[in-house]
Amino acid sequence: MNTLLQETESPIWEFPSIAERDTSIVKYDYVKVYEDSHGSGTLENADHYSFTTNNEDLWLLPSESYLNLTIRLRNEDGNQYVWQNRAAVGGNAAAVAEDVSLSDNGFNIFEEARYYVDDKEVERIDNVGIATLVNNVIKYTSDDKLKTVKHSQLWFLNEDDARRTYVRNCSGTIHMLLPLNKIFTFCEQVDHVFRGVKHRITFTLNKPERLIQKANAVADGQVAITKCLWMVPYTEPSLGTMARLETQLAKDSSFNLTWTALNVYRNQPARNTDVRIALSSTIHKPQKIFVALQNLNRTTSQNHSSMLFDNMNIEFCNVEINSVQFPDKELKNNFTTREVMELYDRFLQASGYKSTIDFETFRTSYPIFHIDVSHHKPELYENTQFPNIVVNLKFRAVPAHDYLVWVIIYNQRDATLNLENKKMRVIR
Repeated sequence: MNTLLQETESPIWEFPSIAERDTSIVKYDYVKVYEDSHGSGTLENADHYSFTTNNEDLWLLPSESYLNLTIRLRNEDGNQYVWQNRAAVGGNAAAVAEDVSLSDNGFNIFEEARYYVDDKEVERIDNVGIATLVNNVIKYTSDDKLKTVKHSQLWFLNEDDARRTYVRNCSGTIHMLLPLNKIFTFCEQVDHVFRGVKHRITFTLNKPERLIQKANAVADGQVAITKCLWMVPYTEPSLGTMARLETQLAKDSSFNLTWTALNVYRNQPARNTDVRIALSSTIHKPQKIFVALQNLNRTTSQNHSSMLFDNMNIEFCNVEINSVQFPDKELKNNFTTREVMELYDRFLQASGYKSTIDFETFRTSYPIFHIDVSHHKPELYENTQFPNIVVNLKFRAVPAHDYLVWVIIYNQRDATLNLENKKMRVIR
């Protein structure tokens, strides 16, 4: 084989490049947004939360905003659990620390989340815990990143002992910082400033059986949010940047906003070896589809984690869009004999082969089917405006227990940002 050589120069002959310095921002700070109904008071007895920005003259950057919240875990009578071993002292008997914690994933504290711009709903996430679990398992692509969010987002993955120890050391009062761009893909992908528009977010508290993970002998618990602030960055542009922005705002122009949103579907099919699930029609064309299975008792009992999935030794899974199958070749699996390497490879594809989930953790804790439906023939959507999506499952044996099928669909969304009278308006 002939080897081709190409001449090059040592980097010592390169002149230093001109350094760049951003002078367009003269101030960057945060505005505190309190809950609409409770203000700065306690949220202890609330299960629905709403936050609205009020100052429309500020240049707000919601893509970098976060929730600062405090969660309190108590037993069902409202009393403290025993968090640490106690020796007998005087008339008080010895006590052993109770085995109780929150399930993984701090975002699971919410069941539903909605984002509004000027009272127009731009994104709605049902089953926030499942949506963020799948999304973040794929997007957290390094151990260094995981270390920084373990405590602030209660994101320990399947390190049960470490999570339990942390909650125990906090005596059941956990402080968290949850970035909105990890909940709403709108905030993740529309990463510019807004002025002249009102932003509102709403959340509902998740159920205790989906939040708490405890031993059988420990009494059931309850969870309350005692404090929650929406911290939204605001900026002040430099004089030169302000002049350019004011000129742009005066033109009464419009811009397209695009982002990839996600929808979560929850199904409880009958226990059969062959299962066919028809999802409700949508006007949005899917790009990626993720499917995961979960024993029903993970969402109905505090004795199990709701943030883990079960493989149930499923043989294969595919989807149909307008009667076209994806993938067209069956990926047959056997989780018992570990013949799931192709399935694991498809999962890794979704993360650009950067996922921190190793093969065995994928097989036992996060067996997620990733089906890419973004590549297809043009005629797939020619005869219908509403994609009809069907999920097909085949089990090697009839499932022994009732179970849930979670389907997470990523689809393209768009809106128009209008500039009118030096204000911004979003039109869906």
